[in-house]
Amino acid sequence: MLLNDAGMIVDAQWRAIPERYPGVNLDAFVVMPNHLHGIIHIAPEPDGAGESLSTIVGTFKSLVMADYSAGVRAGRFPRFDRSLWLRGFQDRIVRDDRMLDTSRAYIEGNPGRWQDKYGNS
Repeated sequence: MLLNDAGMIVDAQWRAIPERYPGVNLDAFVVMPNHLHGIIHIAPEPDGAGESLSTIVGTFKSLVMADYSAGVRAGRFPRFDRSLWLRGFQDRIVRDDRMLDTSRAYIEGNPGRWQDKYGNS
């Protein structure tokens, strides 16, 4: 999927997650025109004190919002009402290799399904 400038912000902030959270690794992901799909692996902490998925995603969304807002102030992006993101996020625990492979295939195939449904929008 070819990313516009806003999509590049999302992509860059997603890729930076492991820098902020050393126990986190990224797997397959794709930035779509109006959403994102991604697989995050969170290494278990011995004391159980690792970051939660909610914290990781919340920080990611906040940083994207800050970067986009700076672009609005600079005249690079259109204004938006209240928030760029919907509240919350959808998550699923990947329990085995088969589910991981299925999830990766879904993510990798998403741009093609979008293209079939919406064209180059």
